[in-house]
Amino acid sequence: MFSSLSKIKLLPEDTKIYCGHEYTLSNSKFALSIELGNEELQSYAAHVAHLRNKGLPTIPTTLKQEKLCNPFLHTSIREIR
Repeated sequence: MFSSLSKIKLLPEDTKIYCGHEYTLSNSKFALSIELGNEELQSYAAHVAHLRNKGLPTIPTTLKQEKLCNPFLHTSIREIR
């Protein structure tokens, strides 16, 4: 997984990310449990909750957004490893 994500991180930041399921809300809650101090993540999690409460999709997202909020893309940060 690390190797695959390392390659994905090299793509342009406007690359659209389409996952096969709508788990963004639960994933953002998990990410917050790891990176509570991440203000971008806090804002994004609130936005995701708002969209899901209205029955709207959160997908696609962008690589730029994932780089800001996805702890699996933050493995260079010692506290997250």
